[in-house]
Order: sequence, then structure tokens, then C-alpha cells
Amino acid sequence: MKNIILINTPTIPCPGSHYFTSSKFCRGFKYNGLNFLELNKIDDSISQYNTRDNIFLISNHFISYGGIDDIYKLGQLLPDAYFICWHFNFEKQLINDMPFKKFVITGEHYFNTPTSSDRHIEAHNFAKSCKEWEPFIFSSDINPEQVGLFTRNIIYDSCFIGYPYKSEWTSSLSNSYVFNSNGFFMPEENRISIYLSSRVCLGFHSDANIANSCVVERVFEGMSYGCAVISDNKAATEYTNNIVKYVNSYDEVVSYINFYKQNNNEYIKSQQEGYEFIKQKGTYYHLSQNFINKLKYLYE
Repeated sequence: MKNIILINTPTIPCPGSHYFTSSKFCRGFKYNGLNFLELNKIDDSISQYNTRDNIFLISNHFISYGGIDDIYKLGQLLPDAYFICWHFNFEKQLINDMPFKKFVITGEHYFNTPTSSDRHIEAHNFAKSCKEWEPFIFSSDINPEQVGLFTRNIIYDSCFIGYPYKSEWTSSLSNSYVFNSNGFFMPEENRISIYLSSRVCLGFHSDANIANSCVVERVFEGMSYGCAVISDNKAATEYTNNIVKYVNSYDEVVSYINFYKQNNNEYIKSQQEGYEFIKQKGTYYHLSQNFINKLKYLYE
């Protein structure tokens, strides 16, 4: 395998924040020695990639963009290539008439049975019984060899970057850097700078992700850049063996922020435990290895 290829075209798009997640995932393959390419059009020239050297990443967002015909065209032009199919577990038509010969299906990993909707429960049950399923565990976009090597200069007691979850909490915190995206995205170098300038990362989630036990990227990003991390999602605490601390109220948030501010030894302990977790399994380098191994197991 030589190339990881992200498809992002008008009919098979990778929109919004999903583009950033997909790009980070692809960089995990790059850390494993693959080239990272992005394709922005589908025509017959794509047949040049019809070899076992190539892995394509596609998202089910094409369902809303009229891309179903192009998906089957890809399958016809690329019978020898591999495909990673994001959230096909939600698409019964595609499951019953899969366009590709060599594929894995992936999507948000639920550490426990989801409860947000019957549709999520169905998708979860399908995944458990599908031999081509490989869970997508959100991770940090960092080379494991660089974990713990960045210079930190604490300016903020805490930080939150993302869609405005728990805004009633974050808006009341003092000396906290809060960036509520609402469709606007912070440049990656700025995000990293904020993590490196903060003692505590606020790993807050949507209500649906909490109900589905789905842990998002900011938890692992905070750990990878040296923050102590607190979260409103119990699954984050369970998965990290209590490195990430669970909070259920504004008062608990303030209490943990003050605790890490006043007890530097406990902060350093949390930081070092976070670094070790990230080095062992918390990056897209690790996640991409899971997919490479799964494709080899299924098709080689």
C-alpha cells in the first residue's frame, strides 16, 4: 500500500468539520509511510489508481449530494483498490448492494450501546456483526514520536475549542480561552498553540455523543499537547482509565480547574499519564495501522 486517497468532489464531498477529521486520519497513514493524495474530480483517469497500492477514503455525505452513480462508477473503475467507507453502516441500500470488492466500513465508535436514536442502535448492531467493520476511534493528529516534546507556556487556566457545547459553563469561567466555532474553524497551528498555553482542556461533547458513548477529538488533542483533561462524557473517563476526569456540573468544572492549578504535582501526573496513553494508542498513526492491518487480513 502506497497511497491513501481522500475523495472530495462536488458529488462525493467531505464537508465541514468532517474534512478536517478525514485529513487528520489520512495523515496518520502518512506517518506510516503512505503518500496522502486528495482527488477533487471523478473521471476515467482515476483508473490509474486501480491497484492494491491505493486506499480510498469516502464519506456517506454523497447521499445528500446526488453522488450515488459516481460511487458505483468508482467501484467499476477501481476493482483492485481498497476502500474505507465512512458510515455506510447507516446506508442499507449500499450494504445490500456494495459498490466495492475490497472495503472496510467504519464510523463513529460507540464505547457502549448508543441510546440517542433507534437508527444509531441499528447501525451499532450491524457493526457488531459485520466482518468488514473497523471502528473509527477519534484520536489526535500528532506523530507519536513528538508527544511531550513541544514547549508549553501556560497562559490560560482552561480552554475549549469547538461547537459551543456547555456554553453556559464556559461563558462563566475566568481566564479560560473559549472558541465557539459555529461553522468557523480555527487554523490548526492556532489550535495547537492554545492547547500548549492551557493547563486544562475542557473535553465537552454534544448530548448525542454523550448518549452514544462517542468520545471526540478534543479529548485526545488536549492530552497529546500536555493538558489535564476533564469531560462531560463518562466514556472518555472509562476509555482512558480515569486519566480524563468526569464532570457533571459547573461547580465540578471549577473545582478541577482549581485543583490542577493549586496542585502542580497532580497536574504533572495527569499530563504524563496522558502523554503515555497518547503514545500507546491515542493518535491517527495508531488508528491507521488498525485499518491497514484489517485490509491485509481481509484481502491479502
